[in-house]
Amino acid sequence: MSPDVIPGGYGQDAAERIRQAGFRGGNFDAFIDTFGDGYVEPAVELGVRPERIGTIGGRRATARVGARAYG
Repeated sequence: MSPDVIPGGYGQDAAERIRQAGFRGGNFDAFIDTFGDGYVEPAVELGVRPERIGTIGGRRATARVGARAYG
C-alpha cells in the first residue's frame, strides 16, 4: 500500500475518523469508495474536489455534487 493511502473504515462518523488520522494536515487529494452508498457526503465534507471522488454507489449524491459513480 502506498504511504499516501489511509484506509478509513466505514460507518457513522467516517469523515471524522479520517480527519483524525491527520493525513497531510487534512488536505485530501481523492476519495475512493468501494463499499457503496453514503460516502460522497463525507468526501465533500473532507474537502475533496468532486471530480476526485469515485464511488460504486450514491448515484443521487454523485449527480448532486458532480462526483463519479462506477458499477
